[in-house]
Amino acid sequence: MYCKCGCKQITAKMKRTKGNYRKGDYREFINGHNTRVLSNEEQLRRAMFNDGSSLRGKITGSGNAYTKYRQNHLHRVVAAQKLGRSLIKGEIVHHINGNKHDNCPGNIEVLTSQTEHINNHRDKIFSGRKLKLTIEEVRDIRDFYKKGGFSQESLARIYGVTQTRISAIVRNISYKEKQGDQNYD
Repeated sequence: MYCKCGCKQITAKMKRTKGNYRKGDYREFINGHNTRVLSNEEQLRRAMFNDGSSLRGKITGSGNAYTKYRQNHLHRVVAAQKLGRSLIKGEIVHHINGNKHDNCPGNIEVLTSQTEHINNHRDKIFSGRKLKLTIEEVRDIRDFYKKGGFSQESLARIYGVTQTRISAIVRNISYKEKQGDQNYD
């Protein structure tokens, strides 16, 4: 089916049911062409609300998404400028302070591989955490949780372990008592 604006371009098929269209139906217009059938006055009125930023490469991004600049992640653009060259395939851009919205050149480093990046994060994740708990600590965790005074998250903060580990302890999946052993594996 051809676009109804008169441009003679073929429209795409709908991939899913939406509004009055069913999956497999052809669209009436190519994206953005629906305004071409409006009067000049209506097009001008609508243009006042559209600053065209999406077409000019304005910096976009919100929430948990990485900020983008001209369809590229901004941290990769900054890293390339910092290095004075394009990034090579496989190079990873790491935010030193952990804030992925802080794209200052001083906060960005380029790592040669994903393995190096994982190892960098692993060191930070396990710093300050206990690798083993004593029998007394495990018993205390189970007692506190059974009494209902503490959540798993709060117990994890108190004992310096992850919430996942606390969950395994209270459900008796891990840290089962062993005869004559002072630590759990």
